[in-house]
Amino acid sequence: MISSSLRPNPAAVRSAALAQPWRLSLGYALLLGALACVAPGWAGGDVRAALLPGVPSAIVLGLFWLGRNIERRRVTMALTTTTAGFLALTTMSSLGAVDRLEGPGGLAVAFQLACLALSAAFLATTATAWRRVNEEGAAADALLRMYEEL
Repeated sequence: MISSSLRPNPAAVRSAALAQPWRLSLGYALLLGALACVAPGWAGGDVRAALLPGVPSAIVLGLFWLGRNIERRRVTMALTTTTAGFLALTTMSSLGAVDRLEGPGGLAVAFQLACLALSAAFLATTATAWRRVNEEGAAADALLRMYEEL
């Protein structure tokens, strides 16, 4: 029988592949928090505008903290990616208002575009990591099946 310390751990392999995006999620949350701080100034003085990036920022910060545990990292990163996707979908309509950037309300449009750009950049960086998670996880699963056959 093969020692359990030599057996591959597919969950650990998948979590290790998410280490870089997990660290990037902290920067993403902090940048969203910074946008929440300037939101009232950009949105015509309405403090409720801070909720658009502020709530996802708080969620991502909480998920970053929970993701310190390597067993939970895959789940927390899936939820973080989902949060970024929802923020991107929420602010996608600002693309239709790009022509209003120069007129009244232009700062509000720029604010939503900034939220969209941050979310899209985060999603783009995590896409390659999720592909690597699937590929390396499948390889670890196959190796584990080989170990179990021995």
